[in-house]
Amino acid sequence: MSKSKNKNEITGDKIISKKNNQAFEDNFDAIFRKRKAEIDEQLAELEVEDFKDNEKE
Repeated sequence: MSKSKNKNEITGDKIISKKNNQAFEDNFDAIFRKRKAEIDEQLAELEVEDFKDNEKE
C-alpha cells in the first residue's frame, strides 16, 4: 500500500489545504515574529550591559 502525501493515512480522506491569506500572515506575525523581536531586543540589552560591565574591569 503506497502512502500518498495528500491523503489521511487513517481515514483515506483527501487532504485539501487553502493558500494562506493576509489574515493568517498577520496573525502569524503577531504571535511569532513579535515574540522573536522582543527576545532579540532583550538579548541586545543584555549584550550592552555585559559590554559595560566588561569596560569597568
